[in-house]
Amino acid sequence: LDANSAAMSRLMAALKKAKVDPADIQTSNFNVSPWYEPYVRDRPRMIGGYQATNQVGVRIRDLAKLGQILDAVVSAGSNRVNGVQFSIAKPDELLDRARRKAVADAKRRAALYAEAAGAAIGQVLSIDEQGSRLPRALTVSADSLMKSESVPVSPGTQEIAASVTIRFELK
Repeated sequence: LDANSAAMSRLMAALKKAKVDPADIQTSNFNVSPWYEPYVRDRPRMIGGYQATNQVGVRIRDLAKLGQILDAVVSAGSNRVNGVQFSIAKPDELLDRARRKAVADAKRRAALYAEAAGAAIGQVLSIDEQGSRLPRALTVSADSLMKSESVPVSPGTQEIAASVTIRFELK
């Protein structure tokens, strides 16, 4: 536990030095569990020690600093980086734009189908959103970070999508 606390202190100091807002640092898991000696025939398993783990989530708002901060946290003692996830800070406006496009596309296709069937679309009877799609996390191993002199990071592009089902009255 003392070793874990010391490593966490170094990690927090590295994040503070990188000027990460304390509100963007959150402990998400803390665990202390026994470590057992290897099994030996005719001998009961013995506790050989304890393992302490501490997981912290960090939000980096300045992408230009991300590679430097990853270097710093691994150098400070982080031995597991479970994922890097790029997200959009305020996705609502972009999601609403995707929803408008999904509705326009549904209306266009409904009109096409109705015309092909010799009918026309009438009023909207129901609208159901199947969900929105935001970017997924990218996993990076701590070993690969420790082997590099600097961590090259590329956020790439982000895709936001919306899917809707609309029921129209047929005329």
